[in-house]
Amino acid sequence: MKSSAVFCALLSLSIAAGQQPIRFEEVTGQAGIAFTHSFGAETLGSLLESTGGGAVWFDYNNDGLLDLFVTSGRPLGAGVHPYPLRKAPQTPPTNRFYRNDGKGRFSDVTQQAHVAGDLFSMAAIAADYDNDGNTDLLVTGFGHVTLYRNKGDGTFEDVTAGTGLKAPGWSIGAAWLDYDRDGCVDLFVGRYVKFDPEYRSYYAADNYPGPLDYEPETNLLFHNNCHGGFADVSASSGIAKLKSRAMGVTAGDFDLDGYPDIYVANDKTENFLFHNEHNGTFKEIALPAGVAYGQNGEALRPEQGYPLRLVIPGWEGNSNVKWLRRLKLVDQPYMTRDETSKYTDSMPDGTARQFTFVMEAKSVVTFPSGGQKLGGAGWYEITGLAWSGRGRIERVEVSIDGGATWQEAALSEPRLPAALTRFRLPWRWDGRETTVQSRATDESGYVQPTHEALIAVRGANYEYHNNGIRPWKVMADGGVTDVPA
Repeated sequence: MKSSAVFCALLSLSIAAGQQPIRFEEVTGQAGIAFTHSFGAETLGSLLESTGGGAVWFDYNNDGLLDLFVTSGRPLGAGVHPYPLRKAPQTPPTNRFYRNDGKGRFSDVTQQAHVAGDLFSMAAIAADYDNDGNTDLLVTGFGHVTLYRNKGDGTFEDVTAGTGLKAPGWSIGAAWLDYDRDGCVDLFVGRYVKFDPEYRSYYAADNYPGPLDYEPETNLLFHNNCHGGFADVSASSGIAKLKSRAMGVTAGDFDLDGYPDIYVANDKTENFLFHNEHNGTFKEIALPAGVAYGQNGEALRPEQGYPLRLVIPGWEGNSNVKWLRRLKLVDQPYMTRDETSKYTDSMPDGTARQFTFVMEAKSVVTFPSGGQKLGGAGWYEITGLAWSGRGRIERVEVSIDGGATWQEAALSEPRLPAALTRFRLPWRWDGRETTVQSRATDESGYVQPTHEALIAVRGANYEYHNNGIRPWKVMADGGVTDVPA
């Protein structure tokens, strides 16, 4: 009846003096946390039961200590779970709420706080949605979401219906954000799939369909009216235009324009990045922003370290972490296989340059580029990306005649150190064959070199450390091909 692993493990952080490493100690039991996630049956019988649960830390009683809320599943009906329960759980599983008593101890106040719930719960997020000084709680799950208003006396009340939050279906990830900057937090709810418990076609009796066997769902955006209620603005904001299989959701101002944006990590399909357009609408830009897919062009998968993906512009290729399983901090470089074969440059004089992780200024034209085709002579906008491990990009120049002459391109803000900077330049193509390329200059004064200049400095065996100018040949028929180095 219970999942094989305890979902919630409370870790105690101890920091030793001097240079001693930070260590963690598992103190769940002695802290008073007695919780085992349950899906309410002895045997997994559906995608719903296999998904797991979440937790959230927040200070519900304003005593300066973080309290812990954890979610759980519950027994499902015969139509949802195809196997008989055989026997009911000895203790009906519910969500659990633990008050932090200080000094490393917690007390179970689930029933006292009225937050056990009747939902097959998935995740939880906390925020003061009504601006009364008390942090409220939202729980996602199968069938609906539940909004618990913090009454300020140690208890919560279910105000879902009265606030207008109607989120049918299966929701997992959610995020609070003030997308219109009116001082009241709004709510984004990511929905997973259109789960059909009766669908079992082509699956053996002891197996069940996966996420791609079900239709994707639309996500939901609710606007806070600042008077205790919400309005569904999914359609008018543009959020409902796209369907996905949302699991993880986070909100933040990624481009520092003063408005929060929304990132959605989708299961088995491309991710979404909804850019806030400042007018109550959002534009999905994950693909051009480079966060829709994994490095190999497919959607990110759990075995690739999903949903964590670390990308560092200005550092060499494998500094993009793809399969994160463990982090180990050291106080000096380690000479392992990749550092020897990939990040060491054989120099022309026979010496070797080690640990050349930082990449100097580099840029690349993304339009027009290899595989694309122009629709005949006329006006186009050349676009591209530039970055540098040495700092900010100061200037990007574009050549439309193979490097004979250069024109300065416009740069998009913000320009940050070791971050991608977009550039653009209007171009009138006359229909004749030509070569388009770009070169970047960073704040240190370093200018992106030609291929020949790079070889002169690093030798011919640089492989990964390739920040040379990348040209594209535009053919007379509009086709664009690579120019071999």
